[in-house]
Amino acid sequence: MDRQARWSAPTARTGAVCLAVAAVLAAGPARGEGEAAEGGDGRGRGRVALGVEVDLLPTVASAVDGEVGGALQAWVGRGRDRLRLVGARLHYPDGLAAAPFADQRSTVAALLYDRFFQDGFRGPWVALGLEYWWSSIGLETGGERGAWRTPVATAGAGWVFPIWRGLYLNPWGAVHRPLDTGAVQVGNATYRPRAFEAEVSLKVGWAFSGVGEG
Repeated sequence: MDRQARWSAPTARTGAVCLAVAAVLAAGPARGEGEAAEGGDGRGRGRVALGVEVDLLPTVASAVDGEVGGALQAWVGRGRDRLRLVGARLHYPDGLAAAPFADQRSTVAALLYDRFFQDGFRGPWVALGLEYWWSSIGLETGGERGAWRTPVATAGAGWVFPIWRGLYLNPWGAVHRPLDTGAVQVGNATYRPRAFEAEVSLKVGWAFSGVGEG
């Protein structure tokens, strides 16, 4: 069975679960907004908010080995619900790769759903989503590289701290589950991607409206 067949069914199931959870969670704030409107105290919860975030982890981790990396996120939200579109490029520090491997790189695209527990897109939040990773890794001796790609199921959480006007800090963490962890041939060596990945980082964001309101 090829890689396409191995991950197509898990991808569909994971996507369906994420959409179902998003629908259930979104139903609560929708009802709450309606009730608030009837009582005359909606306080802007129905407004659409927009923002951008820069994740510092890819930039710092890549710079450790003198490489260029970065991550940019754009989001749109309403009430306590938010959708994020993510693009990232990361060079892993060589110290994180077991010998004889080195020079691991990944490009990531993601769509994530965030649920806040407070109005105004501040305070704690949890997230579910789907990502897609394009990765490659080489050998310490240089030369050949191996490449693979996989969809990834992701769950995360964080806390937004408004700082000034639209500026805010967003420390966060996430666990990633690649849906294809098949062996990758790199020259005469075999690399096996990890079944789970975890990370913590700090994002700096700017909201054009919405953060801290409510």
